[in-house]
Amino acid sequence: MSNYKKVLMCTDFSDEGVKAIDKAIALAKNFNADFHICHVVSPVSSIPIHGYYYPLNVELENNIMEEAEKKMRDITKNLNLPDENIHVFFGDPKENIVSYSKEINIDLVIVAGHHHSFFGMLDSTANYVSNKIHCDVFVINS
Repeated sequence: MSNYKKVLMCTDFSDEGVKAIDKAIALAKNFNADFHICHVVSPVSSIPIHGYYYPLNVELENNIMEEAEKKMRDITKNLNLPDENIHVFFGDPKENIVSYSKEINIDLVIVAGHHHSFFGMLDSTANYVSNKIHCDVFVINS
């Protein structure tokens, strides 16, 4: 097993995702790793053109982003994480988890698993990330 130095927990704010945070922190502490947490806000009123999202309703997108940032502050307020280790950004969760983890040199990505049917699992974020990412992935089933 690798000695991980930088761990990224990805949460979708679901019950499973929030429950998995404590387990992810414990795992990072076992490796004495720098712990990061992220949430990617999916575009709801945007159209993708050439890899960029163009908002159709800027106010709606801004409200959703503000709400996600508030949820992240609520979740992380007692974790004693530096602000630079808390990430909320806009884009496709699957692709952005992969690219962002590479950008900040993450050694281990942790995602919460969900109970999917076989077909639902094929399109899951955890499945996509584990097959496309440059580093190890740990899926926590709560």
